[in-house]
Amino acid sequence: MKTLLRRLYSGEVYPCEEIDVKTAENRALNRKISAEKAYFQSVLSSNDEKRFDALSDLELQRTAAYGFESFAYGFRLGAGLMAEALDGPPMRADD
Repeated sequence: MKTLLRRLYSGEVYPCEEIDVKTAENRALNRKISAEKAYFQSVLSSNDEKRFDALSDLELQRTAAYGFESFAYGFRLGAGLMAEALDGPPMRADD
């Protein structure tokens, strides 16, 4: 079995593609979003529909940027905790 480090180096780990919120609340939210998009696409003119799609694309870009920053912050926080844990004095039984 390959180590996580080896898999990351060889491009086999894609955190942004592996995150999937599998809750009933998220599924319901996705259904509502799809229904609203379908409604607007049915009532908008062709030009307005294109603008609406472009707005959706911009929102996806913003969400992706936020997702990356959240991932990076969590990674740095975890690495910082590990560095602090490894740098500190060893714990004693009476601590």
